[in-house]
Amino acid sequence: MKGRPPRYQTFLADLKRRGVFAAAGIYGGVAFVVIQAADFMVPALHLSERVSTTIALVAILGFPLSVALAWVFDLTSSGMVRTGPAQNGELRAIASEPAKRRWPVGIFALMGGILLTGAAWWTTGREGTLSGETLPADGSFESSIAVLPCESIGAGSEDSILAEGMHEEILLNLQKISSLRPIGRSSVLQYSENRPPLDEMATLLRVKYVGECTVRRQGNQIRFTFLLSEGISGRQVWAENYDRDLTAADLFSIQSDVARRVAVALETEITPQEREAIEDTPTQDLEAYEFFVRGNSRFNWGYVERDIRYSIQMFEEAVRLDPTFAVAFARLSRAHGDMVWFSHDRSPERRQASQRALEAAVKLSPDHPETLIAEGYFKYHLLLDYDGALAAFQRAGGLRPNDPLVRAGMAYVQRRQGNLTVAAENLQQALTLDPLNGRYAHSLAATFLLMRKYEEAEPYFTEAQRLLPQWPRPRAYASLVRLAKDGDATGARHEIERGIQAGAIPTDDAVMLFAWLRADMFEGRYQDAIDRMESQGWPTLESQSFYLPISLLKGSLLRLQGNGSAARVEFEKARTQLEREISVNLNDDRMHSSLGVVYAGLGRVEDAIREGSLGVALMASEVDVSKGAYRMEDLAEIYAMVGEEERAVDALASILESPGIYSVRMLDRDPRFAHLKGHPSFQALLGMYSADVEQD
Repeated sequence: MKGRPPRYQTFLADLKRRGVFAAAGIYGGVAFVVIQAADFMVPALHLSERVSTTIALVAILGFPLSVALAWVFDLTSSGMVRTGPAQNGELRAIASEPAKRRWPVGIFALMGGILLTGAAWWTTGREGTLSGETLPADGSFESSIAVLPCESIGAGSEDSILAEGMHEEILLNLQKISSLRPIGRSSVLQYSENRPPLDEMATLLRVKYVGECTVRRQGNQIRFTFLLSEGISGRQVWAENYDRDLTAADLFSIQSDVARRVAVALETEITPQEREAIEDTPTQDLEAYEFFVRGNSRFNWGYVERDIRYSIQMFEEAVRLDPTFAVAFARLSRAHGDMVWFSHDRSPERRQASQRALEAAVKLSPDHPETLIAEGYFKYHLLLDYDGALAAFQRAGGLRPNDPLVRAGMAYVQRRQGNLTVAAENLQQALTLDPLNGRYAHSLAATFLLMRKYEEAEPYFTEAQRLLPQWPRPRAYASLVRLAKDGDATGARHEIERGIQAGAIPTDDAVMLFAWLRADMFEGRYQDAIDRMESQGWPTLESQSFYLPISLLKGSLLRLQGNGSAARVEFEKARTQLEREISVNLNDDRMHSSLGVVYAGLGRVEDAIREGSLGVALMASEVDVSKGAYRMEDLAEIYAMVGEEERAVDALASILESPGIYSVRMLDRDPRFAHLKGHPSFQALLGMYSADVEQD
């Protein structure tokens, strides 16, 4: 007769008999799914982050309750009944079972607990890690303010347009006061509809004060109310009602007075120059102003062509109604420039339209911050005059020191110049001023990616995805991080697929399509990529950094498949398209590089090298770090295709020595260069970066 098992085994046997282990495993697994679903749905529905935290805390508190209920009750066909005592010898029989029968249920319970704890820790522990983790250390917290979007009391669209315009102008005026730290518009727009408690908003935005405003339009009259409160305590600091005639002059008078009164309430100084700046009246035409506000409403949405075109129409109507509206001309110039920069329309006519609008703004108000910002973007986007663009942004910053757009503009130019550390610092400053701006978070992450600082990049890409779940660009770059950091093609593809599940539309962004294609190529899914292009009707992939006809992409994939004859047919199609485009775009570096790849695929060695080299000459890394890296990668591919292996390795070495997305991890797994792996120089290049690979 066997002896009695130890007490702890008897206790564990009783836990198993009562179904406690099973309940713990099932509860943990279900709670994990619920927490993860909430983590996805809460930002998508623009709910407070406290919702996610509350769900996680409830799930944690429910765990011991579920275990206790499982100990006391059994679930039977008759309902819940109290668990009776163990039968004679029942616990000994359970404790005496072989380990392979006893351990699985315990492991199941342990895994449930780990899943629940991990999901809850992730949700509660990361809240505010980027946007609200610490207060500024420079004393600016005492003069920090977030002005929430103005609430329109009326039901008409004109009322909401008026409220939106007044909100933006108040923010712009506050940004002109150097002693204040107002939060940028993108961050406060998060609270246009669903507003969490005041103290939570103040914490997330890292501000001491919160401003709230309402607009009521009644015929030719307007009532505007502004309330300034301490964010954490809710204590009212100042409030005012303005009853005025509905004229442009009165609207701007209200906005100027609010800025002055806020500065007084916060006990900050306004210089005479700042006082003059906030009293600026951009237009006397109310109708022109309303069209201007409509244009702004979609101007900053993103890079999608339909939104930029809408803004152009609105700005054009504004300047038609008021030909002296300098600020509207400045925004019009930027909108036309965006059409060129984001490759929606790179025609000479579009460039000229941007220049004409800028010239009008300069003629009307050469020293206005909006004119200087427009000048900066014109020189940056259309002339590639980075020194001139930086000088314009710096002048604008002197007039509007707390404008995150100016800081970001400086950073974008510095990034092109290769001053990546300074660019990152300016983007971090922009995020301090506009902490919930997903585009700034994305841009900072992209800057770290160019520096190959993947650990620093990843949380900002995650933040950008959280803030802008339907914007394709952060997901595309997160996919490229997977390739650059680990050479993980499957993980890169999954990033794209998760973006699509979150609502991103790949065909809205050539960069997302490019990242998807690259993931497929590295994973060897050549036919899948070809089928997707054909079924989804992919357009020519065109961005500021590449111009890739679909026939070129198909030809390259067919070549990697080993189907040379079919590849040649596609390369011929691409040659016809590219030669036609280059005939009217003689200095387009992207097109020359792509034509070089096509010529290489057709066996035209000298032509291929000539075009690839011309692409590099037109956009070298010394001119633009980001674009130059793409041109050098194209040239390396051309050399590899035509058998110039030593020159291909030299080009690849140049890429790895310079800032850029392409990494040694990618090189080691890139099928375009797989045939170089037996070359001594290629092996030496990989060996040179082996320590970096281990650190990655």
